[in-house]
Amino acid sequence: MGKVYIDNLWENAISRLSKAAFRTGVLIIFLSIIGSQVNAQVVITAPSLNVTTCGNFPTDYFPLGNIVIQEKSDGDFSGVSNGKIILSAPADFEFQPGNGNASGTGQNISSVSMIVTSTSITITYSIGGTNKNDNITITGLKVRGINGAASGEKLTRTGTTPLINGDIDGTVHATFSSQILPTPTLITSTNQSSCTGSSANIALSSSPSGAAFSWVTGNINNVTGAASGSGNTISQNLSSVGAPGTVDYIVTSTLNGCAGTPPTITNTVNPKATVNAVTSQIVCMVRLLRQ
Repeated sequence: MGKVYIDNLWENAISRLSKAAFRTGVLIIFLSIIGSQVNAQVVITAPSLNVTTCGNFPTDYFPLGNIVIQEKSDGDFSGVSNGKIILSAPADFEFQPGNGNASGTGQNISSVSMIVTSTSITITYSIGGTNKNDNITITGLKVRGINGAASGEKLTRTGTTPLINGDIDGTVHATFSSQILPTPTLITSTNQSSCTGSSANIALSSSPSGAAFSWVTGNINNVTGAASGSGNTISQNLSSVGAPGTVDYIVTSTLNGCAGTPPTITNTVNPKATVNAVTSQIVCMVRLLRQ
């Protein structure tokens, strides 16, 4: 009897512990679900931009892709009137002032506007409630490099009024790099020659390879047939009369929009050899006659 009573007590204790553990597990799962909803953060679409130049700074302006700040849960954007998001350009880049637009989508967001200076973007907006998901989209920005080649510099938020869940000071909204492209060098010999009436075939090549070539004529002396053109070979039928002539070709090589320093190729055109007629001559075979 005593053993049975102890066994029943043990079984009841195990049953109560199991039920308590089950309730605890359910509670943990429930809190985890609630926590994931409360702690969900905005999703930021942060574009990357590579600015290229032939070596000149500041560079041209380049278009930046859209920046999107998207709510994933109600309340990521706090309710606010005239809230501000300030994004600051990194040290080696700047915006085109006055260029760009900000817009809001959703039922709670309104009065979205944007001011762009060379160094910052200021977005003003209002949130009338927190029961719907809203988005802010920034379009039309243009960026240029200003100091030299740079890699992986970040456009970050520097103003946190009001709080946006997941978009705090230091949050990255875009990444900028700048690259100096190689300038091609013409490696064709500058000393060329051809015979009058034949084609001057001057093959053009560059380092790095792959450049496109164009040329104009410079000084022309006693040569006909020379003209401006483009291509990988200067192939023109040139002529000179009476004496050697010369023509200068000024050649520009261009690779990825970057033009090299145009050297001058001088082609010498040699005239055809001529035979001058002489008067008839009488040769006396004196020695032969004496024999």
